[in-house]
Amino acid sequence: MGAIAEAKAKEEQWQSLKGDAEQYGISLWPGDVDTYVSLRTRLRSNDRLDASFKAAKKAGIRILLGTSFFTSAGNVAIDAGASDEKIIEFLGE
Repeated sequence: MGAIAEAKAKEEQWQSLKGDAEQYGISLWPGDVDTYVSLRTRLRSNDRLDASFKAAKKAGIRILLGTSFFTSAGNVAIDAGASDEKIIEFLGE
C-alpha cells in the first residue's frame, strides 16, 4: 500500500472510532488510533476501568492517551500502557 492510500485508510479508521472514544471521554487524535483500539478492548472487559473513564467524562474531564500520567485544566492524560489498576487509581474511581 502506498503512503497516500495508507494515510487515507488511517483517516477513515480514525473518523470511525472518534464517536466510540467519545463515550469514554477520550479525545482521540489520529496518531492514537492503535493505542485506542487496544485500550477499548480493556475498557470493554473491565467494568471498573469503564466506570472510571465514564466518571471522568461525566465530570467534564477530557482524557488524552499518552505514555505518562498528568493533569491540566480540564484534561487528564493517562499512560495507556499502564495496568488497568494504575489507570483506575490515577482517575480516582
